[in-house]
Amino acid sequence: MRVMIAGALVLTVTFSTMCIVAAQQQAPPVPSVTPLSTDSEVIKALDGQTRKVTMYNPSMSATGTWDWKNKRIHIISGSAKFDKPWNVKKGKYCVQGEPCRTLYIDGGKIYEVNPDGHVHAVSE
Repeated sequence: MRVMIAGALVLTVTFSTMCIVAAQQQAPPVPSVTPLSTDSEVIKALDGQTRKVTMYNPSMSATGTWDWKNKRIHIISGSAKFDKPWNVKKGKYCVQGEPCRTLYIDGGKIYEVNPDGHVHAVSE
């Protein structure tokens, strides 16, 4: 009987922990503001910026610095550091190997929205 109670408690704790983690990883809704629509707006919003980025799929926190001249984003996440090429096409923000995303600016936050309409990342 004691083992079953301990087992039930472990399952309860594990399930609660999983719910908390899932809640932390849930992406916010797309803001109800007009998205950026020109290449120059996207470049102006990102170039030279260093921002804290929260990504939702995959879940990750990082710091990103955008450099338009070299068309690179420098990303630091924990001890990992890497550069990824980025570009702008038809008013969309594009990172090599990923889908191009629409940007929304709401207050001090920039929302990156995937083609499927879900928020990929928020930077501030």
